Amino acid sequence: MGLLRLLQSRRNRAAVGGEPHEFRLVRVEAQHYRMPFQRPSSTGGRSTSSGNNFLVTVTLSQGGREFVGLGECQPRHALTGDGDRQGNAAWSFLRSAGARVSPRALSFHDRESAVAAVREVMAELAALAGEHGTVDNGELPFRGTLLGIEVALLDAVSRALGLQIAELLGKQRDELGVSASAISSNVTLDEIAERVAKQDKYPTTRLNGAGSAGTDWDRLETAAKANRSVGDDKPVWMDFTTPFGLDEAASFVDGVVTRMREGTVPASVVLEGVLPPDRVTELPRLQRQADEACRGSGLDLRIMPDEGIRGPADLRRLNELGGCRALNIMPAKVGGLLAGLELARMAVEADRDVRLALGGLLGASDVTVWALHNLARALPRLDYLTASPPVRAEARITDPVVTYRERGSNLIAGQSSPGLGARLLPESVRPYRVRGFDSATDRAADGWSAVWDEIALESLRSEKESVDASIHAALKRTLHRNAMREADAAYRKKMQELLDIAEPRHMTHLMARELENNDLSLRSGLSFTALMFEQSEARRLGAFRPAWLLDNKTNAYAFVDELGIRRPASDRKTYRFAEIEEAHPVVIKPVRGTGSRGAYAVFAPDRIRHLFDGDEMSSWAGMAAHADTLMAPDSRRRLPDRWMVEELVLEDSASHRLATDVKFYACYGEVLLVRESRRLPGGKQAVQFWTGAGERTDVGIPDEPLPEASGATPEQCELVREISRHIPVPFMRIDMLRGEDELVFGEFTPRPGGFEQLNAEWDRAFAEGWVRAEGRIIEDVLAGTDFSAFAKATGTAR
Repeated sequence: MGLLRLLQSRRNRAAVGGEPHEFRLVRVEAQHYRMPFQRPSSTGGRSTSSGNNFLVTVTLSQGGREFVGLGECQPRHALTGDGDRQGNAAWSFLRSAGARVSPRALSFHDRESAVAAVREVMAELAALAGEHGTVDNGELPFRGTLLGIEVALLDAVSRALGLQIAELLGKQRDELGVSASAISSNVTLDEIAERVAKQDKYPTTRLNGAGSAGTDWDRLETAAKANRSVGDDKPVWMDFTTPFGLDEAASFVDGVVTRMREGTVPASVVLEGVLPPDRVTELPRLQRQADEACRGSGLDLRIMPDEGIRGPADLRRLNELGGCRALNIMPAKVGGLLAGLELARMAVEADRDVRLALGGLLGASDVTVWALHNLARALPRLDYLTASPPVRAEARITDPVVTYRERGSNLIAGQSSPGLGARLLPESVRPYRVRGFDSATDRAADGWSAVWDEIALESLRSEKESVDASIHAALKRTLHRNAMREADAAYRKKMQELLDIAEPRHMTHLMARELENNDLSLRSGLSFTALMFEQSEARRLGAFRPAWLLDNKTNAYAFVDELGIRRPASDRKTYRFAEIEEAHPVVIKPVRGTGSRGAYAVFAPDRIRHLFDGDEMSSWAGMAAHADTLMAPDSRRRLPDRWMVEELVLEDSASHRLATDVKFYACYGEVLLVRESRRLPGGKQAVQFWTGAGERTDVGIPDEPLPEASGATPEQCELVREISRHIPVPFMRIDMLRGEDELVFGEFTPRPGGFEQLNAEWDRAFAEGWVRAEGRIIEDVLAGTDFSAFAKATGTAR
């Protein structure tokens, strides 16, 4: 301990004394910020270009002195139970949490009483999280947000005691080394070999697995060969971005052991997330299989749970079934450092030989990495650490930053100050700040009305008018007949660049003529996003919009029946939920609903799945209780008690594999885009987009990748084109299910979710498809085309 820190520690302990002292939590501040990366990062097969986090500071006051603690919330949608991807639900909860705990008293005088005081506050906030959570947040809501609050509290009480957080939690070690850096499942075998060879400073090689046995065996063997080429035979840890089914996983484990015996794979291997989180209780069976296969050979194959362990209760249940021999602790997923420490102690108590890993989520700043390193120093054992310095961030926001001891080393430089070990640099955060709040000045942190305290409407209006005036003035100076008559190629290029940031309201009639005469384009003049909002406004005015007649599933089924299109068998009746007779295999779904919310796949009486989030129910009564929560008066996006029952479409009936969603974006006889997707456990979706010509494409909407995607065949695209030719509207998404032998109709979607996230290229492409479709519809109507199937099914026939 350095002299400065020693004096500070003695001074703080003297201030606290040997008897409990009361500290006042007088202030909670938070900032929502988005930090771009210098280059995109990949994890779990998905590329991310920025971090989206909340910074939290809490201020404790005692005897005229203040101790400020710092933490970082990491709301990661379904992964951490924090709601929507934009973080609005988590931000609302954070504001309420700040109002709940400030002001209040905390009484402590030593390590044990300080930790107890923090636990008490966090228990109250966990209950508050339950009140704020919905079915969309899962059973343990806002874990990523709770982490940041807890770290800030631990930092503050540690500073008050003159201790590092690691010392507060029971420090076990000083030296830390980063164990591995993950290699994405998107890279080729040659790239794996190249990256493995460059990672000589790490004692372990970590790879993402794609959930394809042959491919993943090759990846393991490639990594082993690359390590041996540089004189190393280090262990390999494979983390699966796409898990296997149980039988596939068992076969894969056998294949890994075979290769370990042959020497093409190292003698020590860890397999993480080999099964989906909702099948975590099957992992002990795989661990027993691995142990039996390796017995007496000196080989070591360990099975590691992934997202299925969200807290002590999950680990206790896993251990009762025999347990696994490795555990990856991620505080953002389990709700805090204290929960992570409890998990570690439970794991070691159950098996002293268990291997413990500690890591964080992509996009975290130095604030979180400092917190994780403090926890790492306090764990009862530590075998793997993956929380490395966040060097890809566009700006580092603490002083000091987390660093390695020296270039080429995996060892982390030590911590020299109390608490977290670093302070926030507000000036580094300011350029990336989205919104903020301060409990000392916010009178109403609860409720949506408080949001308007942060929004300066007059300022926004003034800024908008100023920008509009500037763009209009620039166009008047540049886009006129005399200038365009003399324009060379460079001038025209600049002119188009200006038009690319202009909008129709900036233009005049004369400017429109110049566009047409000079083959220039106002790209914002055609926008699918704008067309979607135009349709919404038209519906508000009561204008007839025929596309929405097919949004009703009863109409939709009647329509495809008229066309002779295969659909799930159904009696087309509408039921109250209590009226539905028990049956299987069937799907029960609301007559009106989105995103599979309220859709239940009944495989068997004791196996029922809520398709929206993957929740499993073991009885009809359990499903009915779940549906009741969605229909409750206080439920967000309450579902009406109007349900339908239909055939359960499977892609593989032997394994109960649900049909893959294949959604076609069609513009009256033209398929522009195909979205292939499978819903993953926890509510996430794995997605691949395809052009109408069958090429993979990126439309700008972030989703988990779907490596096994196969797209749509030309015959399937033609089937959808034929359906769309019978719908007299310029756009309709036609959602199909890939059954065992053929496509099966699912539903019509006149306004697809996430349309506002389309990149500029696809926003324009859809709009162009729309106007071409309008032209074809007018031509066909004038030529007497018969839309009788549509009219009959929707009740618009005359």
